[in-house]
Amino acid sequence: AMRPDGQQFASASRDGTIRLWSLPEGKEAGTLVGHDADVLAITYSPDGKTLASASYDKTVRLWDVAKASSLRVLKGHKDWVFCVAMTPDGAYLFSGAGDEVGILWNLKTGEIADEFQFDSDVTAADFSSDGKLLAIGFMSGQVWLTQFADGQWKYQDMLAPAGKQVEVSRADQIQPSEYLELHNNATQQGNPEWS
Repeated sequence: AMRPDGQQFASASRDGTIRLWSLPEGKEAGTLVGHDADVLAITYSPDGKTLASASYDKTVRLWDVAKASSLRVLKGHKDWVFCVAMTPDGAYLFSGAGDEVGILWNLKTGEIADEFQFDSDVTAADFSSDGKLLAIGFMSGQVWLTQFADGQWKYQDMLAPAGKQVEVSRADQIQPSEYLELHNNATQQGNPEWS
């Protein structure tokens, strides 16, 4: 993961550590130690002061980058945690795991703000740059595109790879043309999974 200011990047390791590297020198700037198993995903906070990590040890950790120390351990998953994504304002963190659960964490309190039971392992997630959309990827090959505001979910759009049925469930504020635009953009960008 690249720190937002471009002056540092972090690498996740199978030995349970995270290494920090200064740029442009490429010198090791620190090692974060605390996970008991492979680290699968990492992301910086928007201000670059905090790092979040996901691990096979079923936890999410928050780290103080400057001190190279653990700030908090977030426990709630019952299986490997595959992904973490932070809102652009740094207020919430989404984590997804092999227990088919997605958890939205309130980073101010460290508490679970919301929890979602899916029907497939949650393997990838990312917020849009304005924080209004969250894309969630699943082991099944499906992708959910969810509108997000003030810690609340507005709708979910389930996108599926070519040849699979696309199920769409929406509460409000999305038009079919918006969905088609998303689908067409993915196709035009040459993604082989889309037709």
